[in-house]
Amino acid sequence: MKILVVTNLYAPDERGGYEVLCRQVVERLASRGHDVVVLTTGRAMPPGAVRVRRDLALTEPFTEAPTLRSRRSRTVSARNRAATAAALREEQPDVVFFWSQRRLTLGPALAAQMLGWPRLFTLNDPWPCAYAPRAVAASPKALASALLDRTWWRECTTERLEPCPSVAISRSLQRELVDAGPFADAELLYQGVPLERFAAAERRGRGKRLLYVGQLYDYKGPHIAVEAAARLRASHPDVSLTLVGDGDPDYVQRLLRAGEKAGIDLRWRGRRPHDEMPEIYAEHDVFLFTSLWDEPFGLTHLEAMANGMAVIATPTGGTAELLALDDGHMRSVPPGNADALAECIGELFADPAGTDRMAARGREVVMEQFSIDRYVAAFEARLLTLVTQEVAA
Repeated sequence: MKILVVTNLYAPDERGGYEVLCRQVVERLASRGHDVVVLTTGRAMPPGAVRVRRDLALTEPFTEAPTLRSRRSRTVSARNRAATAAALREEQPDVVFFWSQRRLTLGPALAAQMLGWPRLFTLNDPWPCAYAPRAVAASPKALASALLDRTWWRECTTERLEPCPSVAISRSLQRELVDAGPFADAELLYQGVPLERFAAAERRGRGKRLLYVGQLYDYKGPHIAVEAAARLRASHPDVSLTLVGDGDPDYVQRLLRAGEKAGIDLRWRGRRPHDEMPEIYAEHDVFLFTSLWDEPFGLTHLEAMANGMAVIATPTGGTAELLALDDGHMRSVPPGNADALAECIGELFADPAGTDRMAARGREVVMEQFSIDRYVAAFEARLLTLVTQEVAA
């Protein structure tokens, strides 16, 4: 089966879990014998595990504010639509597999729809909602905006897209997509992690080393981790906290100043290559997933659990579903509550044997339900079904 994967960013252009997961799935599909071609943005790179065409453009870099409705968005949409149509005609794939289209416009999706190619969307965040036409409301301004989205800006919204097969990574995300037109009926498919990578690094024993991994923005809650570590310092002077990731420079500096003021052992390691993560997880003991928003479903806590870490998480978005799947595989604290987080960490420190049992059960849950092989096999089955249906038609 020949698969054309269309996504906004592809390795080495990785901002977070969405891009990492895309690369892992692409490489696994290729290893299963499929001919996979990636259509994306960025500069030409040396040949890798799969062939990558960097023919597409973003409306603006991710370092700048997004512009969903502008002359540039219409221009980029037309360009990406033409580039995708050209790639489809040249590559003649059996199926098109869409990943994130954020800042890519809907041009690629419209090209595949126009040419009648079988297609599947995988949705790991609510990017389709950004393209949904604005709701009709009573005020003149809102009514005018809604009318423009259905006429002048129609090419830039989901108004032009027809419903087609799609999957979402959590029930939380499914609920968000109800108002996203063609993606309202997305199926549920939880993501997975490569277990063999995270089983490789042996743990360094159980201590008091805390770890946060993710983008450093207020809504992700790393400041709650810093505050919790500060509260623990009096009873656990050997506690340490490592932050891995990058984000808002001003916010990062506030985190570091807060750690210095509290006198805690706070280390910021910046954004690290994903290949380094198994070792980083192995060097720490308790993983803190402190998200304050309804995050669709994170990868980092799955990776940490696969690597034998004890995990404390907030029951927000898809993570609430992970917490509810089993009893005793991870701990939960209310979002934004540094006191509750510090208390929970202290309980784990006081019971190393219980913490080890929880970590072991967490790894079992990931092995049973969240392997990358299970995830890729599910996609492979769906893609093959689409191809078979097309041939039968």
